[in-house]
Formats: sequence, C-alpha cells, structure tokens
Amino acid sequence: MIEIKFRAWDKKREVMHTVFRLMFSDEGGEPFSHEEAQVYFEHEWYSLDRDEYILMQYTGLKDKNGTEAYHGHLVKSKHYEGVGEITWTGTGWAVKVEGDTLLYSLSYEFTIIGNIHESEKR
Repeated sequence: MIEIKFRAWDKKREVMHTVFRLMFSDEGGEPFSHEEAQVYFEHEWYSLDRDEYILMQYTGLKDKNGTEAYHGHLVKSKHYEGVGEITWTGTGWAVKVEGDTLLYSLSYEFTIIGNIHESEKR
C-alpha cells in the first residue's frame, strides 16, 4: 500500500515544508477545491494559496539511495540520457526527460539530484 504524503514548496521563502495534515473544505466553493485547502506545518494551519505554495505528492517510491521520490523531483538514470522530472501522467508516475517525447518508467533505478523548484538547471 502506498503511503500518501505531501510536501509544499514555499515560493516566497523558497523553502520546502513537510505537510503533516491536509484539509479540504466544501464551504463557499467547489467541493475539495484547491482554493479552499488548508495545510498544517510548523505547528500552524496555513491556507494553501497557489500564489504562495506548490503542493507535491509522494510517489510511493524511493531512489537507489533510499530518498523518497516526490512529484517534481529531478532524476538521473543509466536508462535514459539527461535529467528527467518525475511527473503524474493521469494513470501513473513517470519520468519526463526534457526534449524527449517518451515517458520513462519509474521502475528503472534512478537517483534524485534535486527538484524543479530549487534546482538551477530549470
């Protein structure tokens, strides 16, 4: 069973937060809309404002060093050239390599080298 976890990139402070709780409200908007989401980190609840935070989901997988792989991680593998980005395809997790039309399986051994928000490569 995949453990469901999230983290949030803080655009203003440029730091990553571990999300301990995530709550969606159906009051005043569409049920479970992103605009009504609340996240709990640093011992407080915060509104999940898209202008301030980017929510990233855990894939349930780890790289060859045991690091948890999240949406937006940048990875390398001997099975493809260049740097790939972990992305959701609508049916599963895959690696998209810049300039390549193919999606690569996360079943290949890979190494996390950063993420799209903190990396100077993007």
